[in-house]
Amino acid sequence: MIRSIDSAKELGLQANQLFASGQFKEAITLYQKAVLIEPSYSAIYFNCALAYQAIHDLPHALHYFDQAIEHQSDYADAYLNRGNVLRDMNQFELARQSYERTLQLDPQMVQAWNNLGVVLYEERQLDQACVAFKKACSYDPLQASALWGLSLCHLLLGQYQQGWQAFESRLKDQHFIQQTFPKEFAEFLWKKGESIHGKTVLLMAEQGFGDTIQFCRFAKNIQRLGAKVILQVPEALQRTLSNIEGVDQIISTKEQAHGVDVVTPLMSLPYLLDLLEKDYASEAYLRADPQKITQWQPMIQDPNQLKIGLVWQGGVRESMPQTWATHQRRNIPLELFSQLQRPDITFYHLQKGEHAILELETYRKDHPQSDFRIKDLGFEDFADTAAIIEQLDLVITVDTAVAHLAGAMGKPVWILNRFDGCWRWLQHRSDTVWYPTAKLYFQESPGDWQGVIDDVINDLDGFICARK
Repeated sequence: MIRSIDSAKELGLQANQLFASGQFKEAITLYQKAVLIEPSYSAIYFNCALAYQAIHDLPHALHYFDQAIEHQSDYADAYLNRGNVLRDMNQFELARQSYERTLQLDPQMVQAWNNLGVVLYEERQLDQACVAFKKACSYDPLQASALWGLSLCHLLLGQYQQGWQAFESRLKDQHFIQQTFPKEFAEFLWKKGESIHGKTVLLMAEQGFGDTIQFCRFAKNIQRLGAKVILQVPEALQRTLSNIEGVDQIISTKEQAHGVDVVTPLMSLPYLLDLLEKDYASEAYLRADPQKITQWQPMIQDPNQLKIGLVWQGGVRESMPQTWATHQRRNIPLELFSQLQRPDITFYHLQKGEHAILELETYRKDHPQSDFRIKDLGFEDFADTAAIIEQLDLVITVDTAVAHLAGAMGKPVWILNRFDGCWRWLQHRSDTVWYPTAKLYFQESPGDWQGVIDDVINDLDGFICARK
């Protein structure tokens, strides 16, 4: 017995080294050998589950966490991580139960309170989510992720003053800072109340393309305070945002800004400027490049057809696997969009990303006789997308950057949201203060895209009649 445990431990240590070096599959092989030698070794099951989790093999991860718990019923960390896997599998109720069991075993585990708050937020039990996030903060007042979760609850409820203040907690998360900003960020950070008159302010894009498009509208507020404004954005957006009001210079994130006095992340502006909800509203503030419009016009012009752009998948941030499950929930199977086909509509796909394009190719191959046709235009970047959108009658899209682009251009855009939609769209609303030309649709229950498509079909028929 002693020799078998020692042998299993040795294999476990070797597997841990492989895990630490990112060789997850090789680590799994050794973990599995170890549990064959010593089947009651709960820590090996746990580590094997972590390795499966790292390669996003969720069913196997869940199995091994269950095995760890079977051999050690009070294994709090196993219950915690089991909850994380269940959440990524969209099994929110079971995830919540796993977190609650974790807290029965360890009532002061900050991460368990935080993760419980996250799953309650996604279930839209916001009062309980706030309680969980506050509980996490009571045990660790500097817990950035819990403060961040609390901020999203406030923002989703339209409680903007509390929401934006708590939203600043992301700047206490070292991982977020390292991924988003250069080292000198903290030295030049604009502090609330500090005068920026006569200074050069660097506004730094953060998070996704859509966030950048949404919040660049506030550059003009900075300029009105007497500051020179440099806007730093991903290269893919540089041309598209080149005519934004209130910006003296626009540079890409690959370029170095010079002569900067003050730095602030773009999404801090509502907090720093004490903006109210009425200040978020904006008429069209982005314009497509006229030369690009002329370039695409021959491929889009069709006076006898209603021209509609479609986006059925959002992008995935490869460096942030913790967001993959959420992003997957916002995607809609392309086959559901085929129900929108009408003889007087021409659809144009505004989709980027290999997964979405592969889905389109597969649909065409599997449905060669389908009346549902989506035109390919072969566009390259957001500047092309903007020029195409300018010539369309309507954009129908999941919650992704194209939704923000169309809204910022003042084009009619219908945004199709998952049940646990993004905080910025609030709840139980079909309109949004951010984009006056947008209409919002939400799943009535998690995963129910057919109900959303049915609502879109009804509105589309009315849209067609109004255009005749």
